Amino acid sequence: MDYCQTAEYGNNSPEAYERLIMEAIRGNNSLFTSWDELNVSWRYIEDLEMKLSRNSVPVYPYPAGSVGPEAAVKLMENDGRAWWNMDNSINFCTRRI
Repeated sequence: MDYCQTAEYGNNSPEAYERLIMEAIRGNNSLFTSWDELNVSWRYIEDLEMKLSRNSVPVYPYPAGSVGPEAAVKLMENDGRAWWNMDNSINFCTRRI
């Protein structure tokens, strides 16, 4: 869980786990994965593992620290789109005054 410590939160900014526990006490389940979501996730991963073991899905390796494989760039270009330049992305966890 990514909790932004610079966000406005009154006089006391709770730690991430304090907030998580408080939301659980309040009955807010939006920060937790449901059993249905978990079950679907496992089915997806198991299907992917099976396809990878059979070599029936292509794998595009790329160097660590790079933005990804060239095939991903081509995929977006074929649809008339482009990836965001993450070096210029907005940091939503900075205080704006």
